[in-house]
Amino acid sequence: MKAINLKDKINNYNERPDLSIPKAHLNSICQFKQKDQTCRYICLLSTGYICCKKTELKNYFDMLVKEGKMIALGDNCEGLGNEAQNFKEKS
Repeated sequence: MKAINLKDKINNYNERPDLSIPKAHLNSICQFKQKDQTCRYICLLSTGYICCKKTELKNYFDMLVKEGKMIALGDNCEGLGNEAQNFKEKS
């Protein structure tokens, strides 16, 4: 499967520690490296893994799953991140 370049959309998340996924959560809840059970909202940045479920990218990942273009299909928790900050992003 070809990697998808989201650089323009995701760069602003580097400064969002509230989106950072703790290692224990990544392994137990996100089911990291468990193929179709792995959470579809995991993104890797230079600062580590982040959760994109409560960001503007959620709908994009959902669309890719519907189109059969993703291996990671999981939707394993409510997501990480500050809702107020995510609202501010869209303004």
